[in-house]
Amino acid sequence: MERTAVELARQFRVRVQVVYDVIYTLQTKNGLTFRKIGNRFNFTPEELDMVEAYLNKRGHQKVM
Repeated sequence: MERTAVELARQFRVRVQVVYDVIYTLQTKNGLTFRKIGNRFNFTPEELDMVEAYLNKRGHQKVM
């Protein structure tokens, strides 16, 4: 199941901008590319795990 950046931000109770900043950081530092459909990022399970791990590394906790 794919998940969007907005849904991920709701789960971690952060602004969407925080998720976009994590995406930008992963793209620039690790050379990863994320699939974007229209104006939305749709994460595969592997990408979702990477973004969640980086959010946890920054100190954000999953709420739901």
